[in-house]
Amino acid sequence: MSGLFDKMEEMLLPVVEWVQSNKYLSSIQYGMMATMPLMMVGAFCCVISDFPLDAYQNFMYSIFGEFWYEWNWTYVNSATMGICSIAVIIATTYELARQDEVNGIPAIICAMMSYFMLLAFTPDGNGFAFGEFSATNLFLALIVCIVTEAIYAGCIKHNLTIKMPESVPAFVSQQFAAVIPAVICVVLSLVVRGIVINTPWGNVSTMIYSILQAPLTNLGTSFVGTIVCTILNS
Repeated sequence: MSGLFDKMEEMLLPVVEWVQSNKYLSSIQYGMMATMPLMMVGAFCCVISDFPLDAYQNFMYSIFGEFWYEWNWTYVNSATMGICSIAVIIATTYELARQDEVNGIPAIICAMMSYFMLLAFTPDGNGFAFGEFSATNLFLALIVCIVTEAIYAGCIKHNLTIKMPESVPAFVSQQFAAVIPAVICVVLSLVVRGIVINTPWGNVSTMIYSILQAPLTNLGTSFVGTIVCTILNS
């Protein structure tokens, strides 16, 4: 059995090296690892709040009352696992901008703006469902990171920016330089949303989840996917 794994590892080694040297994949890896504190804290709190022992649950309820059933899933989980897509956007866009040697803050702002423009609204149209920020929209977050940072970096490197006089502080000039990339991101996001809203999916979140995230999740949890992940992590 070990010989089989050694053979597969030998075959996949060039792929692993390519992944590590690829700007986009290494940035995605950086972004995913940046969510580790959120995921670990959220998982630890789930263990504490949902420990499957009636005597424990009754004891904690006697101390904290109804708050015991709310503190994790209403507050902690929403602020940890519930915002992992936001964390991925910030970290991945930052790393992409760092590798492209451009200012990361305006790139992150453009990515966040585009992401919010593509999310599904609540039925009353007054905002977003909090679940839109969780891992459900992880693939959408990654796509937005890559596209918006590429637009921003491309505009900066090709001088497609608003130029300010040299007397203007550098920080202010950098923000004006992001105006044109931001406009392009807004127009692109509106076009994408306008097209997808007239499809059976209804919104970009559902489309990405149906086409990419759900099939890839099923593949990753299959026997073959588990073997590949084990080899890549070894």
